[in-house]
Amino acid sequence: MGQRGHSTAEVAPDCRCVPRLHHVLSAGWLRPTVFGAVDGLVTSASLIAGLAGGGASRHAVVLAGLAALVAGAFSMSTGEYVSVLSQNELTRAEDGRRTRGLPSALLAAASSLCAFSLGAALPLAPWLAGLASLGASLAVAGLTLAAGGAAVGILTERPPLLSAARQLGLGSLAISVTYLAGALIGAAAA
Repeated sequence: MGQRGHSTAEVAPDCRCVPRLHHVLSAGWLRPTVFGAVDGLVTSASLIAGLAGGGASRHAVVLAGLAALVAGAFSMSTGEYVSVLSQNELTRAEDGRRTRGLPSALLAAASSLCAFSLGAALPLAPWLAGLASLGASLAVAGLTLAAGGAAVGILTERPPLLSAARQLGLGSLAISVTYLAGALIGAAAA
């Protein structure tokens, strides 16, 4: 018999017994993947918006976009590796023993590198295809931010629309500020 005289079949299942998605997601790849993808997407879209706002040529946008993609991907990967490695070392030092279940620094670094590269390439794709269009880049960035936010909402059991709106709103703010900066600097330099 279970609680209050009910058979165990009638009692709601104990959540601790049900395999949770959390165990899969806490393996050390989700945070650097989400962070890398969002950072790559917002960095690239913001850079493109700033350059377009300042009147840069298609060549300048593509060159700067590709350079930022490579630099950002390796910077994020290096930072992720050092960060996770340092956190693991601190955890081991505090526990006085080798702790099982720590995230892999290499997995985090690889996840970050790949995700940043993909995120940064998406808003740059129209320019690489010969379509020098800020509107196309912003559409790709907006749709990707919203879809990524919704996916994270589903994975984290939050309302997908709320997560999509949050990610889209924050990304749009960064892109808008960079566009305005580019327009002001471009006008001042002219």
